[in-house]
Amino acid sequence: MAFSATDAAFEGFRLTREKPLAVVGWAVFYVVATALAGALLLMVAGPGALASIKTEPTTPAEAVEALTTLVPLAAVGGLAWLVIGSVAKAAVYRAVLRPQDSRFAYLRFGADELRLMLVTLVLALVGAVLLGVLVAVAGVADGVAGPAAAGVVGAIGFVVIVALGVVWSVRLSLAAAMTFAQKRVRIFQSWTLTRGPFWPLLGMYVLVAALYVVVLLLGSTIIIALVMILGGGFHALEAVSNPDLANLAPGLWAAFAVYLLGNIVLAALQLAIAYAPQAFAYRELAGEGA
Repeated sequence: MAFSATDAAFEGFRLTREKPLAVVGWAVFYVVATALAGALLLMVAGPGALASIKTEPTTPAEAVEALTTLVPLAAVGGLAWLVIGSVAKAAVYRAVLRPQDSRFAYLRFGADELRLMLVTLVLALVGAVLLGVLVAVAGVADGVAGPAAAGVVGAIGFVVIVALGVVWSVRLSLAAAMTFAQKRVRIFQSWTLTRGPFWPLLGMYVLVAALYVVVLLLGSTIIIALVMILGGGFHALEAVSNPDLANLAPGLWAAFAVYLLGNIVLAALQLAIAYAPQAFAYRELAGEGA
């Protein structure tokens, strides 16, 4: 079943228009959850950990010590990112594919989210393995070609790796939406579903990326301008972007409120723009009603 790449790319804006409170709820969740994850990372790191990470190790012992600090931080940070991203993505999918299930701004943490976490992990691991294999093959080919042709072979290898990466990403891009809709882990079934509409899907993602960047730049510009106007100059932007609330000047509270609320709204738009098109595309290609 065909679908409109343009309609799919603008699905996030439709959600924002029709379900503004839900979209803002996603943004509030995302901002709060990210802040809590950052606090958790600081707790795991312990006092002085950040300073030790910034210090470049000069001996093997220092390198091992830095590694032992980084590993738990990376594990906790990766898990937090996986949970937050899966909950946010599931909420957007739920709004598109199960619009009647609207309580709590479509936010949940249950089987749907756990399945999305699993799909994300599998795709990341398989993608990393395939990338490693391709890079190794390209390296061998570059070595066999010899110095004279190394540049040409390297350029061709780079183009091939990028092209295969695009094909891989597009063909499996509906795995998460399919998993959510069917309530079963579906990964490589996405390859079958996207066999015909590859180019419309690619066009959709290009348009989504362009819209994402435009919204980010335009939204950031508006927020920065308002903060500087309310705060009286560039110093206000620096003060509210990394605020010391206990010592924040009275004249900067309005600028801080605009900065905080503006970024919440911007985060809401970004979530809707990024995730809604996948659910829309799956619904249209699979022939499932809204």
